[in-house]
Amino acid sequence: MQDGEVRVPIALRLDDQYRRDPDAVRSILVAADERTVPLGRLATVATVEAPSTITREWGKRRIVVQSNVRGRDVGSFVAETQQAIAEKVTLPPATLSATGASLSTSSRHGNAS
Repeated sequence: MQDGEVRVPIALRLDDQYRRDPDAVRSILVAADERTVPLGRLATVATVEAPSTITREWGKRRIVVQSNVRGRDVGSFVAETQQAIAEKVTLPPATLSATGASLSTSSRHGNAS
């Protein structure tokens, strides 16, 4: 929503029937100036691919991709992952990519599977 120069984000939690049908979302009636109008007349409604949850760290969006490594050492997996990202993924400007690893208790004790 925009109030003058101020933009105010609005989040809606909708029933499944609306999640599958953008036209159903457009038809939701909204109170505006003593009458009701369909949301589609007030806003652009579109289906887009996006993270299911947007988290923030230091005011910036953060998306985490996790995996479990089995049958090989974590260090070589991280190195291979970093190389694949560098070669095959084009990140938007000002986007950072970081990798890290943590060892489970069994790995630290020599019981890795």
